[in-house]
Amino acid sequence: MTRHSLVRDADAPATARALLDDLLAGKDMGTRAGDAAVVVSELVTNSVLHSDAPGEIPIEVGIEFSDGELCVEVCDRGRGRAGKSVQAGSSTTGAGGMGLAIVGALADAWGVGGNGETCVWARFQGRTEPNGV
Repeated sequence: MTRHSLVRDADAPATARALLDDLLAGKDMGTRAGDAAVVVSELVTNSVLHSDAPGEIPIEVGIEFSDGELCVEVCDRGRGRAGKSVQAGSSTTGAGGMGLAIVGALADAWGVGGNGETCVWARFQGRTEPNGV
């Protein structure tokens, strides 16, 4: 798994998508590449917005492509499962709050782990549409 450190700022999701695009260049993932881009963006956005880790500690993004399967992982030093780790309140506009639901809908499998940090991972199998589509 290749690992990359990202500055925790508003540019981090776009940086993560660019890293993913670079890694998948020339690989045939079909629509799954787009699904993975949305998921990695959601996971990094969650880290930027909700982690209780100090802002100067980077987000770690891991990406691995092997045997037609893609795995992405986003880790930060926050206590994601701690009750007070989510710092953003409910949206007054009704927007937001759907990140992990999107991850669940797009990824073939996903989960949360980490030992002293919060790591959220997602896996994607290769192409879902017939070749040539």
